[in-house]
Amino acid sequence: MRPFRNGLKKPLQPKRYRGAHLLPNLLTCSSIACGLLAIIYTMDGKFELASWMILVAFVCDGLDGKVAKLFKVSSPLGVELDSLGDVISFGVAPSLLLGRMLYPEWQKLGISLILVYVLCTALRLARYNVMTHIARRPHFTGLPCPAAAGLLTSLVLMLSFYNVDLAHIRPLRVGIHILTVILAVLMVSRIRYVDLAVRYVERGNVFNHSVVLALGLGLGALHPQITLFCCFAGYIILGPLPLLKMNKLKVEEGTEQGIQPTTGDLKP
Repeated sequence: MRPFRNGLKKPLQPKRYRGAHLLPNLLTCSSIACGLLAIIYTMDGKFELASWMILVAFVCDGLDGKVAKLFKVSSPLGVELDSLGDVISFGVAPSLLLGRMLYPEWQKLGISLILVYVLCTALRLARYNVMTHIARRPHFTGLPCPAAAGLLTSLVLMLSFYNVDLAHIRPLRVGIHILTVILAVLMVSRIRYVDLAVRYVERGNVFNHSVVLALGLGLGALHPQITLFCCFAGYIILGPLPLLKMNKLKVEEGTEQGIQPTTGDLKP
């Protein structure tokens, strides 16, 4: 530290890396590009390749915020750009992928499915931006759209891996359609989902996380499609569980209060 003329020491300034401010926006633009490529591959009928592009966009979207915090170059422009990119990569691309797979002839059900999913994604991101300006919370209000897109794309990869033809299995098509609508509703719901980066990465034990990551990579190397689907499905299912437990406790408390006799019912 360099002393001042009056004897005081000048505090150290944080080191600035030249060009670091470009890295988060570069990752966000890469996520948008992967989403656009996924749309192009979907229109060409290359569903498996489109799914991998959405997953690559998922990785880029997860890294851009972390890189911005690491180099302390966060900006309102980056936040808005990230949300606009998420509409494309995790709203338009996965809904178009599912709509094209389930309804190749562009039936009305497929078009309505795409509209509902994209609009719910946009509403979810708009609410997230408003809440982010208020305060940072250790949870998300509503299902994060990257998680919903990850579940759908991993499902497509799993169906492609096992050579499942949706054209000849009508119940499966109906089930996937219903699943997509449920994910859209969860995105705009008030259900709280844990922010894994805040709760387990920033505040947790690095060694334990490394062990879990190593086990996950080992399973992913054996069956990547199934592993991805199980990870996304587990995260989505864990969201409503506390709410269900709370409702169950309320019902049990109400039942117990109804069983207990009142003073007027007691007989001498």
